[in-house]
Amino acid sequence: MLKEYLESIKDIADKNEPTHRAFLQKLLTSLKDNFNKEFKIEHEPKRDKKGGQPDFRVSFQGLNIGYVENKKAGTKLDRLLKSDQILKYLELNQNLMLTDYLNFVWVGKDENNEPWIKNKISIASLDEPSKPLKPTPQTERDLIEFFRGFFQL
Repeated sequence: MLKEYLESIKDIADKNEPTHRAFLQKLLTSLKDNFNKEFKIEHEPKRDKKGGQPDFRVSFQGLNIGYVENKKAGTKLDRLLKSDQILKYLELNQNLMLTDYLNFVWVGKDENNEPWIKNKISIASLDEPSKPLKPTPQTERDLIEFFRGFFQL
């Protein structure tokens, strides 16, 4: 799963943000299938009544599980926590995943209703995808375990 994903995005540094979203959606689908095959991953779901439209919506039988917001490769995801866009998405659902294709930052809200990082993982660095990369089985297991919490009901 992870090897195929990294091979499919090997030219990520040369492309804009949406170019590789189909590969990201395929990875998200593979990950969620480890936990619940009935979860649905929607790319560019309908705009919410509050005006938000994250890149992906994760749902189960109509219940919103969380959102995934995709940014350009190399984006410093930690710096986005207090941006208007991310604050709006956290109002829609406090289960939010930020990614630049290679790094994943799981965001929620703390007891003061402020954004906080629940966890984060890096599967490769920006210079690695262009090289033939063979992720270790441990990296794939770590990624699956990382998403376990995100895909909880």
